[in-house]
Amino acid sequence: MLEKTLVQKDSFNELIELALSKKGIYVLSIGPPGCLRVLFFRAMRAELLEQYFSFAIKPIDVISASYEDRLIEHISKMISEKREMRGLILYLSCSEILTGMKFEKTQRAILEKYNMPVYVFKRGPFAKRTGAPREKMKELISKINEYL
Repeated sequence: MLEKTLVQKDSFNELIELALSKKGIYVLSIGPPGCLRVLFFRAMRAELLEQYFSFAIKPIDVISASYEDRLIEHISKMISEKREMRGLILYLSCSEILTGMKFEKTQRAILEKYNMPVYVFKRGPFAKRTGAPREKMKELISKINEYL
């Protein structure tokens, strides 16, 4: 019984593989290091680390929600290193959902500077469900492909 539970819990993060399996679409997970660790290992096991990036936030960032300028700078560096990037999905953890950040400034800045779409994917127990997470991820991937 324990093994089955662990497998089910691990499959909770299979959505990152769905996004990373699409050429040109990159994922930037944002959150505390403990939350990012699971996604990193999932991407590593799937051999998709080339398209996976993370942005670790500090406890003060969660409280103040004042890290968006650093995030935009981080994304700009990613784009300069990965010329084949066509779209970006910000994969949020619970702490970012709790801060209430909308990431509109980030989306606007990257779209204006690089003409690249940035979409936000909220996952976890605090994410407002507007449909099945797998379908939401497919929708974001389709939007990126349509943009191009």
